[in-house]
This record gives sequence, C-alpha cells and structure tokens, in this order.
Amino acid sequence: MTSPPNGPAWLQQVPNVLSFCRLLCAVAFPFAPRSWWLTLTLVAGASDWLDGYLARQLRVTSWLGGLLDGLSDKAFVVLALVTLASAGELAWWQLPFLLLRDLSVASGVTVSALRRDQEAFKNMDSRTFGKLTTVVIFGLLLAIQLWPDAKAVHGVLYSAGTILSVAAGVDYFLARHERIMGKPKDE
Repeated sequence: MTSPPNGPAWLQQVPNVLSFCRLLCAVAFPFAPRSWWLTLTLVAGASDWLDGYLARQLRVTSWLGGLLDGLSDKAFVVLALVTLASAGELAWWQLPFLLLRDLSVASGVTVSALRRDQEAFKNMDSRTFGKLTTVVIFGLLLAIQLWPDAKAVHGVLYSAGTILSVAAGVDYFLARHERIMGKPKDE
C-alpha cells in the first residue's frame, strides 16, 4: 500500500508544473538568443532535479508525471543538442551517438503505440543508465556554453555521454524486449 500524498493539493502539482516548464525551455531553446542558452540549460537542469525530488518527497509520483518528466528531459536534450550542432558547437556526426538512448526510447514508444500497449506507457520507469546519461549530457551542454575553448573537457563529456547513451539505449531495448516477449499478444 502506498502512502497518501504530503502537503496541500496546490503543492502536489508543483512537480508536473516544473516538468512542463522544462518542456517550455526545450521548445524555446532553438529560438532563443545564444545569450539565453545557459539560463535555459540551468533552468532545465534544476527543474529536472527538483521535480523528481519534490515528487518523491510529496509522494505524488504517477505514470503521467513520469511520462511528462521523461518527455521534457528528452525534448530538452534533443533540441539543445540539435541547436548546438546547428551553431557549430557540436559536430552533426556526434548527435546520433549522444541520442541513441532517446532513439531507443522513441522506438519503444512507437512499438508500444502500434501494439496498443497502454500498460507499456504506465510502466516506462526511468532507469539508472538513462538518468546518468541525462546528467552527463547536461554537463556537456553546460561545459560547451561555459567553457567554449575547453575541447578536452568537451571530449571527455562527449565520450562519457556516448558510452552511457549506448548503455542506456541497450538497457531500454532489453527491458522493452523482455516486456514484449513476456506478454501474450491478446493482452
């Protein structure tokens, strides 16, 4: 049995509001002046940490909140990386490696939608490699913006982000494969 939510009803909505704000940061990033990129990245990173922390503390975790959180994270990462590549801050060939996790999750969502597997959306829990990938990619985004000439730091973070993204992509694929293979088609 789960514990009832903590705090007043308005406070219980804060984690989802923070996730939505991160989604707004994601949509704004490609259109924002370069001078705003760092602020948007800091707001997105802080909201990512804070919404999860508050959801756990207030005991208001839900599959819909988790879905919004994951969507907001992935939207921000994808749009920020593509924007940085468009600005010449990252090479285009680097994107598929950094985004392998996101491509794996997107393929899983597509398969689940085609199979009309609504339970898959409710059971898309975040995974350790996925969280670590997000942390390292946010670190890379910050490093590129704070220290544009620190190519060695960018290289280390890019390499770590790539390794984690590949590991997360494989982890999500295996988890999805296990779910699909363990579930009869009639369900």
